Amino acid sequence: MAPAAGASATVSVDTTRDCTWSASSDATWITLASTSAGQGSGSIDVRIGANPNPAPRDGLIVVNDHNVTISQAAAPCTFAVSPTNAAVNAGGGSVTVQVSTLGGCTWSTSSGASWLTVAGGANGAGAATISAAANSGAARSGTATIAGQAVTVTQAAAVAAPPTTPTTPACSYSLSPASAQAGAAAALFSVSLNAAAGCAWTAKSNAPWISVTSAESGSGPATVVLSVLANTGSARTGTATIGGQVFSVSQAAGAAAPPPPPPCSYTISPTHVSVAQKGGPGNVNVTAGPGCAWTAMAHDAWITVTSGASGTGNGTVKYTVDANNDKSRTGDIAIAGQTFTISQAGKN
Repeated sequence: MAPAAGASATVSVDTTRDCTWSASSDATWITLASTSAGQGSGSIDVRIGANPNPAPRDGLIVVNDHNVTISQAAAPCTFAVSPTNAAVNAGGGSVTVQVSTLGGCTWSTSSGASWLTVAGGANGAGAATISAAANSGAARSGTATIAGQAVTVTQAAAVAAPPTTPTTPACSYSLSPASAQAGAAAALFSVSLNAAAGCAWTAKSNAPWISVTSAESGSGPATVVLSVLANTGSARTGTATIGGQVFSVSQAAGAAAPPPPPPCSYTISPTHVSVAQKGGPGNVNVTAGPGCAWTAMAHDAWITVTSGASGTGNGTVKYTVDANNDKSRTGDIAIAGQTFTISQAGKN
């Protein structure tokens, strides 16, 4: 399997010295960098271009009536968004977020706050729109997830109404602490709400991963308990509104995913044998990494693969060669992308 970034390879041509051959590619991303024709044994230098698509692909190099399959890995889908932070006024508004990625890479959007809505989602590069509702309370912050990336939106507090002359003292509220930082694991936070006796209040979460586990309403001073779910993704910020005050929670990112396994590589031993005119059985050893799959296929009717037509990891391909009642001949078996050549003596 060729890497998505492209590679170079060599295709060996094994034949008798009087036999002529020519080679061609059926894919524009596979080019023959050296001679594409010759007589007798030789080699062909192959250039494999970078794969711009998030899907693997296959192409062929045809040497006379023999096909050599070139397989190439898909380009990985990565995403970048801009901006990752934005601000809107108390009256609400919208923010356009540009998404950069390869064509064919799909992405989606979601909102982490009840006052934010997100529209968008596409294949390849595009844009999403975050819309913020009008704010009737204190300044607040929320997040939206676009193509797997967090975008934080902050909104100014509502404009205060003209002062009135109250007949009774106005209620005021404050939080202690006003924010918290959490690790990636689940956690609980206790928040003290300072309010005068008789002053009613409510508590609610503005993010799906934050919940109120104590009473959601009451009057006078109280302790409000918030629960934070474990984070398996990127770092995030969310809020809860308690007594009209915004309590902000910042949570660390979850553990990084393990690195992908190394690419598969294959070798065969031996790569060539000479067989007597009467034919007979033979073995070829295949060396491959654990979990690396391979196949074996004879290209000539007088060669038969008797076992090991496919396998995973190390294995053995067994074959048999028919008796030759004509002049000497050469054939091959394609094993794990490698060519195993068989030369057989003739009758005379």
